[in-house]
Amino acid sequence: MIFFRDPLSAHPHHADIEALGRLCDVYQIPFATNPQSGEAILDYLLSGKSEQELIPNHVLQTYVQGQKKVVEAG
Repeated sequence: MIFFRDPLSAHPHHADIEALGRLCDVYQIPFATNPQSGEAILDYLLSGKSEQELIPNHVLQTYVQGQKKVVEAG
C-alpha cells in the first residue's frame, strides 16, 4: 500500500490513517508513507522476490482468534 502523508501538518483524519497502518501491520502488507519507502517497495515487488513463501503471521492468527471470541460472545 502506498499512502503518502504530510507529516508537517495536522489532519482531521489522522485516526483513520493510523488505523490503516495497523491493518497493514496485522495483514503484513508493506505500507509506504513517503516516496523513498514507496520506491523501495516497488523495487522489491518488481524484483520477483515477493513470490517466496511468507513467514507465518502469528499476529494475524491471534487477531482472528480474538475476533472469533467476540463474535461468539455477541
